[in-house]
Amino acid sequence: MQFRLPGQTDRSFAILIAILLGLWVTYFHASMISLGEISHYDEYLALDRITAFERQGDWWNVYSNQQVTFNKPPLQYWMSALLLEAGVDMTTALRAPSWLFGGLCLIATGMLAAAILPGNPWVIPAAVLLVTSSERF
Repeated sequence: MQFRLPGQTDRSFAILIAILLGLWVTYFHASMISLGEISHYDEYLALDRITAFERQGDWWNVYSNQQVTFNKPPLQYWMSALLLEAGVDMTTALRAPSWLFGGLCLIATGMLAAAILPGNPWVIPAAVLLVTSSERF
């Protein structure tokens, strides 16, 4: 017989709620990836970096303003450049890696919350909801 606190439910139900919340948020954002135009300052900088691979003929270095820069890791730029090369729309290719990393961040948030407070399964959906409600996210 297992002792449960009043109101405490099965761990799998809390995890299911967190997964459904994460899937809903990622689907909501995925439906809006290609909407609008490139308008933010950082999107223009990222576009310059991902098109520089083709312009410079160098896939090993990230170029910013026609100069090699080591300030940014290349993984996200490589992914966007490969999507552009595959014929994906420019706006979608620019935003899709950020969307993917955002979804992975939600998974990591839930896992971290579960590791910090393993006795309370409701911290998992609470942490995911807290992150997704942020304007910065």
